[in-house]
Amino acid sequence: MLDSLSPREHQALALAAQGLANKVIACELGVTVSTVSVYLVKAGRKLGVRGRVASIQAFHSTFDGEPALPSALSTSERAVAALVLRGASNAQIASTRATSSRTIANQVASIYRKLGVRSRGEFAARFVGAGAPSP
Repeated sequence: MLDSLSPREHQALALAAQGLANKVIACELGVTVSTVSVYLVKAGRKLGVRGRVASIQAFHSTFDGEPALPSALSTSERAVAALVLRGASNAQIASTRATSSRTIANQVASIYRKLGVRSRGEFAARFVGAGAPSP
């Protein structure tokens, strides 16, 4: 699956899987931020997924099971976090949990604050990558 990626797509995805922002990846690779975005979108298409979190999960395809989420998260936050790690949007999580998207957005913000992350990609990189072997 990963062998279908070009070397640059693989590099960009590997850096994204470490939780790096597109701007940092662009600096590392010596390309523009928009080029990084193109690499990541193309990599996702080749992996048959859509979105940064799903691409990171596909990159770590040998990951088995759910990651152990910190006990600092409430039961509800852990449930939301697990859905975020599966690549669900706030609207999809809200529908699943029979609540509003705004409630989910607040819970996601609380999860990020408690764990010291700033984005879904960084969150996925920390918890999906923790259970998978290093690329």
